Amino acid sequence: MTKQTVAAKQAADIDDDREVIEVDPRQVQMQSEGQVYREWVIHLPEGADKSDLQTPSIWKRVQGDRSKSLIIKDKLTIFSSDESWFCEARVWKADRLGAHLRFSKISEFREASADLWSDEFHELKFETGHYFVYDKRSGARKFAQGFLTEESARTACIASYPKAVGM
Repeated sequence: MTKQTVAAKQAADIDDDREVIEVDPRQVQMQSEGQVYREWVIHLPEGADKSDLQTPSIWKRVQGDRSKSLIIKDKLTIFSSDESWFCEARVWKADRLGAHLRFSKISEFREASADLWSDEFHELKFETGHYFVYDKRSGARKFAQGFLTEESARTACIASYPKAVGM
């Protein structure tokens, strides 16, 4: 066995108890399409880490989407759900069950959720490329849809507060 095969087998043994994640096709966005390959920007689901990218089956749902299925030579820029790290990869093998990747870069990106606005009742969190408003008591999202900027999420949250009657 090669060193890579042994390392992959050891990593798989360590994480046998972890639930296998699946990438949501809605979190796969085409950046560009050329004559030879396509470029994709992808946000992983919450809880996914770098080691999950070694598992080809995480791409099964994406491979089932005809408009987004990955093919050989596609270039991927993959972000963690909070954009704290990213990686760049190429698809070297793909079929209906998954995709195998070769990595050219893995790097820390930013601390997206640090120092975000909050008040007594709500807080902002950055996930999958959007800002979401969460209720602090229940932990539930206040709005189903995320916002592109922190300011727009904060403004929507404040605008949703009840208005005083008769003032």
